[in-house]
Amino acid sequence: MRSNMIQRGQTCVYVHNFGFGTFENNSIAFAKIDGVEIKDGGNPVLRGNSIENNGNQGANAHTGGQGRLESNTICRNGKSGVQISSEANPVLLRNKIYDNQHCGISVLESGQVWASVSAD
Repeated sequence: MRSNMIQRGQTCVYVHNFGFGTFENNSIAFAKIDGVEIKDGGNPVLRGNSIENNGNQGANAHTGGQGRLESNTICRNGKSGVQISSEANPVLLRNKIYDNQHCGISVLESGQVWASVSAD
């Protein structure tokens, strides 16, 4: 899925039950809850997206969610830019995460993350 505006749902992108797919260069914004939710073995690739202005998390990986978030801009979300919990294990590479209300990345409840971090 490329170059779309995905906006204003409860959650804009929901990948679960071992679903997968690639989301590139989309605007994912203004969800009431999370911009992206990944759970139950969901394993999407999100690359080059703008994930912003969502009510809670920009991206929420939980309950065994996987996935790869790469080169996204994740900003101005109501809580964390990315939240990882409940045995989720996403890979985060080269994302710009800033100006989120709570924090950039929140890891809790046995969540794990492999992240590439750079200071600009």
